[in-house]
Amino acid sequence: MDPFHEGSLPAGVSNATCYPGVMASLDNYYNSIPKEKRTAYGTPEKPKWIIQYWQGVPQQGAFSAMGSENYKERFIALDLFSDAPGKARWNTDYFSGRPYIFCMLHNFGGRSGMHGRLETTMEDYFRALAKGNNMKGVGATPEGTETNPILYDMLFELPWIAPEARPTVDEWLEEYTYSRYGIKNNKALAAMQKLKNSVWACPTDQQGTSEAVIL
Repeated sequence: MDPFHEGSLPAGVSNATCYPGVMASLDNYYNSIPKEKRTAYGTPEKPKWIIQYWQGVPQQGAFSAMGSENYKERFIALDLFSDAPGKARWNTDYFSGRPYIFCMLHNFGGRSGMHGRLETTMEDYFRALAKGNNMKGVGATPEGTETNPILYDMLFELPWIAPEARPTVDEWLEEYTYSRYGIKNNKALAAMQKLKNSVWACPTDQQGTSEAVIL
C-alpha cells in the first residue's frame, strides 16, 4: 500500500480516516475472492498488508491511526531507505512500535558505479535492532542490480549475526576478503579498506552513485 507515493495528504484528508479506510477496502477486496481460491493458496483468514514508507509518507500519524483501528497486527512497513544517514535513530518510534523491515536502497535509476554505506549500514542495523523488537528483518530495494555486491552480502548476513558477537566492520571485511579470494592477501585487504573508506562510505543521503560526466 502506498496511496500517496512521493506526495502528501490532500486537503481535507486525515491520517485517522484515510489509512484505516484503505485497509478496510483492501480487506473487502480480499474477502470478495472465493474462499476456495484463498484456501488453495494457503492464505490466512485475515491477511497482513505491506505498507511502503518513502520520503516521509505515510506520515507518523498514519501508523498510530492504523494501530488504533483494529489493524495493530495487520500490517508491516517496508522502510525503503533505512540506510540513509540517521534513519535508525528514529524509525522505531516513527512506526509507532509496529513491525517494519530494514531495507537498503543502494541503487537508484539502475546507474552503474562504486557507491554505498558499508560501515554505517551495519552500525545502523544493530542500532535499530537495539531500540526495540519491532524490526522483523532486512530487505533490499534497489532500482538496479549487479553493482557493489559486497553491500548485499553484508546486508543479508546481518540477521545471522548475534548482536553480542557482532564484528567490527574491519573484522567483517577481513573475513569477507578471505572468503572472496580464498587466500589471506594483505594487498587485497588493503584495496578493500581503501574502497570501504571512500566510495563505500557515502556520508550523505545521496541517492545512489553519481551520474556519468562523460557521454
